[in-house]
Amino acid sequence: MKMVESVLTRAAEFLRRTNYEHVDPAAISLSKRAIIDYAGCALAGSQTAVAQNVFRWSSAHNTSATATVLGQKARLNAEHAALCNAVAGHALDFDDTSWTTIGHPTSVAASVALAFGELVGATGRDVLTAYAAGIEVGHKMARLTMPATSERGWHTTPVYGTVIAAATAAWLLKPDEDAVISGLGISLSRSGGVRSNFGTMTKPLHAGLAVLAGTESVSMAQEGITASPLAFEAADGFAQCFAGCAADGDVLLGRPWDLAETGLAFKLYPCCSGSHPAVDVMMELVRDGSLTAGMIHRIEVGTSLLGPRELVNHRPQTPLEARFSMEFAVAAVLIAGRLTLDEFTEDFVARRDVQELMDRIAMDIDPDLAKLGFIGTAPVKIRIHLQNGRVIDRSNDLARGNPEKPLTDNDFAAKFSGNACRAIPEARADRLLELLFDLENVKDVSDIMALTRTNR
Repeated sequence: MKMVESVLTRAAEFLRRTNYEHVDPAAISLSKRAIIDYAGCALAGSQTAVAQNVFRWSSAHNTSATATVLGQKARLNAEHAALCNAVAGHALDFDDTSWTTIGHPTSVAASVALAFGELVGATGRDVLTAYAAGIEVGHKMARLTMPATSERGWHTTPVYGTVIAAATAAWLLKPDEDAVISGLGISLSRSGGVRSNFGTMTKPLHAGLAVLAGTESVSMAQEGITASPLAFEAADGFAQCFAGCAADGDVLLGRPWDLAETGLAFKLYPCCSGSHPAVDVMMELVRDGSLTAGMIHRIEVGTSLLGPRELVNHRPQTPLEARFSMEFAVAAVLIAGRLTLDEFTEDFVARRDVQELMDRIAMDIDPDLAKLGFIGTAPVKIRIHLQNGRVIDRSNDLARGNPEKPLTDNDFAAKFSGNACRAIPEARADRLLELLFDLENVKDVSDIMALTRTNR
């Protein structure tokens, strides 16, 4: 292939020269916490219907047994194991969010780093580096094309996740530079995913489709299939098609690292992050005794422009729909005093008091918040009208779990344990958490993955 200076050639060179020592220590630290959070979410998510369905499909198309499927006894080839693990990681919408993409990078990058790390006998440092490098490539492309991509209706997790998966796999597999460039180029032709599928099994499937498309793109390139090195910025390339804009190719990889500069938002609630600032407000009012469900006459929630595009279910009837409902999130907190996995069940969603309270909750775009543009941080203004005529006004610009409102190690540990123990015994979950907190010193990632398997 004739070498052309482009986004993809720069990305390939970045992946070739990056090792653990080159990664910003802040990015390494965040990567480790992200993988801890992901592992817990994926273990809990492995028990969901969508994860089980994808596992059955993957088993039927499997070719070998080289990588672990979290929460399962069987092993699959690396591509299909990573597919299953990405779907499991995103199944409960409990995984982290990036405001660079307004998407979910870790369920993609971590599933590839762990499955392909197991395939090649990677160390913990290798896994951390592959994860960070893969996200860096995808996020720097996103900086040139966001928020226009999201504004056009694309679900950004599979749009940018496909190239994140390809870059993560390429770092671990280390094909020659031409194959890396072509693998990334092929992945750009396989990106996609529409937001109209939110509230269905296809939403978490998007993370798995990104993984499968990205990793297959690299393996295809290894077999000699070529792609344009200008696939990102050329006429009718990725930037033009997804964002309607030209890209100058100045991706500035590792200068600074996106994970270090922008960070990730970790979730305290297993649902769309668009509702989380509102949930934080309601949790505070309920916990300090200021509010009960019986006091409510009506509630008005004002959001920014993204709110109605994500929180599309106003009277949800299933747990999948409820994860994308502001009305459900607010009603659940008022009735249950919390918002955990136990509220996202068929029985709780169908409860008469939950359904009736949702009828008194309305969400709309707030004119002042609309001026902030198409942002993912989900600021809210809430006006609560009580039965006695009193009005409570509250606002919140940012949910807990964002870099500005960080979770502690204890928060991560508690969330991990609550999730992991839904799939594996507590003693094994404790050992897994211990190894993940010491991931940079793990000599073989297979030691970690063995702890995630079940006996059935």
